Amino acid sequence: MFSKLSPLITDATTLVVTVARADDVRLRITVTPVTDKEKEKTTPASVLAKINQPVVFTGTPEELEAELPQLLTGYVTKREEAKTTLTTLEAEFEEEKKAAEKRIADEKKKGGKPATAAKPAAPAPPPKPVKPAPEATTAQAALF
Repeated sequence: MFSKLSPLITDATTLVVTVARADDVRLRITVTPVTDKEKEKTTPASVLAKINQPVVFTGTPEELEAELPQLLTGYVTKREEAKTTLTTLEAEFEEEKKAAEKRIADEKKKGGKPATAAKPAAPAPPPKPVKPAPEATTAQAALF
């Protein structure tokens, strides 16, 4: 199990693992990545907030012992994919924003009104509030 957790642990990210009794027979294991924003300079804070969501596994001790390593591998893979995708999207958004601001500034220097096509897009609606991660059985993990 610890070899599956190892890829989540870096100089900037630690894990909080909580084991609790879910009921008379099952255990609930919560794995929460916690990233030190001062040490993690390459990933934007907004991306870290999205990928540092806890994942919850629930099952009998035997089920968890047998299936948890595979579930953790899936979690690590999905978390890294999300990190890459969100970081790329944020970088592309920033580039587009800078290009639009430059076009507007250039138009103002020429003395004309900025072209209507150069207007920045309307702000996106606010994100929906994050719901607490639902419990997952060992057959599935609650990701993000």
